[in-house]
Amino acid sequence: VNMEGEKKLRTDCRVDTRSTCQLFVRLDGRLENMGFTYDTDCGQNTGDPVPPSVLINSMNQGCYVPEAPGAQGNYGGAAIDMLLGPLNSQLSQGTSRVSGGFIKSTQISGLGALLGNDTTGMESFALEVESRSVHRTSLKGRAAYHPETKLASPWETRLAAEYRPPLEKLASDSVWRARLKDHFTVETAVETRPENRDLDEERTVSQRAGLRYRHRFWKLW
Repeated sequence: VNMEGEKKLRTDCRVDTRSTCQLFVRLDGRLENMGFTYDTDCGQNTGDPVPPSVLINSMNQGCYVPEAPGAQGNYGGAAIDMLLGPLNSQLSQGTSRVSGGFIKSTQISGLGALLGNDTTGMESFALEVESRSVHRTSLKGRAAYHPETKLASPWETRLAAEYRPPLEKLASDSVWRARLKDHFTVETAVETRPENRDLDEERTVSQRAGLRYRHRFWKLW
C-alpha cells in the first residue's frame, strides 16, 4: 500500500497570517507492516519528519503548531486536547441539566498536560464552572492542578463573583445605551495562586477586586 495526503496550513497561528505551507502524511508498506510518516515544509525544519503531536495540533487548528517544550511523543495528550471542544459542550449541557439551569458553563482544560506528565509548567489541568446570571450577578469557580515536580503544592483555586451594573439606564441616547449595556463588569475574587512556583514559597489567599470593560473596536468602540 502506498498512499499520500497533504493539508494546506497557515504558516503560523497569528490572525493576520496569510502565507501557507503544507503538511504531508504518507502511508507506505505491506499490510502486515504498515509504516506512517509525517513531514512538512512549514517552519524551519523543511522536509524533516514531525512528531504526531504536531500533526494532530496543526490539523485541528488549521495553522502550523510547532512542537511544544516537553511534548515530544505526547500525541496521546494532543489528541485529547483536540477532543476537548465537543467534550466541554456535552459537559456543559449535562451540568446545566442536573443543576436545573443554574450552571451555565463547565469547562475542562489541560488534559493533554496531565496525561503527558508535563513538567514544564506551561499548562495546568483545570476545571472551570460559571453560573447563569441572577440579578445581574454570576459566580465563577476554578480549580487547577499543575503536574509539575517543583511545586510544594500543585493546586490552585479561585472563586469570583461578577456583577454587571445597569449603567445603560443612566444614558438617554440610544447609541450610548448600546455602548454601556453589559460592557462594564465589577468583579471580586478570592484565590490561591503561587506566583513564582517555588518550593519555599508560602501559599497565601489573595483577594482581588476590579472593574472590567469589554469592547469591540469596529462598529461600536
